[in-house]
Amino acid sequence: MLDPASNPVIGSLTVIKQTSAISGAVKKAGKKFTATASVVRQIGLPGAGKVTAKLGSKTIGTKSLNDAGTAKFALPRSAAGKKVTLVYGGDTVTSGSKVKLPVR
Repeated sequence: MLDPASNPVIGSLTVIKQTSAISGAVKKAGKKFTATASVVRQIGLPGAGKVTAKLGSKTIGTKSLNDAGTAKFALPRSAAGKKVTLVYGGDTVTSGSKVKLPVR
């Protein structure tokens, strides 16, 4: 039996989160824009958790990813000509990521 007093370090564990990839698309229908985020984990499965959409420093909204790993956001008309940033916050096993997309 190991004596913790004589050997305080019995073992160590390093937890490494898998990476994620976020991609997105901005679509225009009439005068309205929508941004769709799609998150895939390193192992190829859809992401889980939440995505936040931002225009500059202003948060447009935060949505949970669906079972396919996607989330859709309605963008304001004022977004035209700007860039929307989609930020995936990660989850317990996956690190976060982000992407910037032009709104045109």
